[in-house]
Amino acid sequence: LRVLGWMKTHRDRRDDHGDPPPLTMKGVIGSADFARYVEEYVEWLQAREVKFSSIANYTNSLVSLLTYVMSSDEKYEVTGESGFTIYEQLCNIRRQAHSAAQQDRMYRRRDPNWIDWPRCQEIRMDAIDKYEKAKGAPVKRMKKLQ
Repeated sequence: LRVLGWMKTHRDRRDDHGDPPPLTMKGVIGSADFARYVEEYVEWLQAREVKFSSIANYTNSLVSLLTYVMSSDEKYEVTGESGFTIYEQLCNIRRQAHSAAQQDRMYRRRDPNWIDWPRCQEIRMDAIDKYEKAKGAPVKRMKKLQ
């Protein structure tokens, strides 16, 4: 539904050839230019600094919707542009957005309270030692994970 709102209010129609599709899910998904619309939509989202993780979720929803339409409508025709079908183009856009989201996660700032796994294990082992000492039981040191 977000893509329909974008098509209605924000999409530049000057480069369209012929009449635009009707602003219904069936009309937009059934258009031979659906992949181009999705690409323009993603560019519009990027210009508004939407996170790639959100863009990946949006494109994943569109791929799921297209998959549903392809499986439920026998008359739906998957057209090809530049040697790719609409489905393949959407999958490529989704893959690129997902990859960019992973890169964003790698370089984002970490919370100052964040600890890594080895440090977490050290803290866990120290807590077990202190608990066992307070309880008065003999301390059994477990093997540390590294």
